[in-house]
Amino acid sequence: METPQQTAILELLRHTGTNTEALAVLDALEEKRKERFFVRYWEPTKPQQLALQKFTADKKVFGILGGNRSGKTEAGAFIAVAWALGKEFFRGEPAWEYVKDLPIPDKPNVIWIVGLDFQVVRDVIWREKLRQGRNHPAFLPKDPEIAAPKDGDFQVHFGNGSIITCKSADSGREKFQGASVDLVWL
Repeated sequence: METPQQTAILELLRHTGTNTEALAVLDALEEKRKERFFVRYWEPTKPQQLALQKFTADKKVFGILGGNRSGKTEAGAFIAVAWALGKEFFRGEPAWEYVKDLPIPDKPNVIWIVGLDFQVVRDVIWREKLRQGRNHPAFLPKDPEIAAPKDGDFQVHFGNGSIITCKSADSGREKFQGASVDLVWL
């Protein structure tokens, strides 16, 4: 699917260059878009796909079990960011196949991501998955609808009203009391 910008560039190149040049420019634009919006292109492994298919509206508690480096955190990051962005963000995109059946509410959502301790929140969840990426680009899209993530607070505000807040389990139960939360990823 071409964006209006890609269509305009393709038309310009058709009149000034070769189709090969036009395709090379479009490929470069698509790679840049994948870097900015990785979450729209994320493709789960087969076990992650099977797990996502089991996450339905009738489930209040949903778990993904696996060993170290089996993809649990990656799947959790995808679900949390998709929950914040809403289904419509993915319509017509490659990841739509994995988002369309998730029980994501239409309203703005409050999402908590809870790591074992501060270091896990900072190094693995915040940096490696959400903000910078490690084996892939960051799950948080570089989009004007997303306010600058607050690295000190581990919090992200979305243009649609959703908020992601990262917390550490070792901060004590008092930090988890009294809030109305739509999704908690432990």
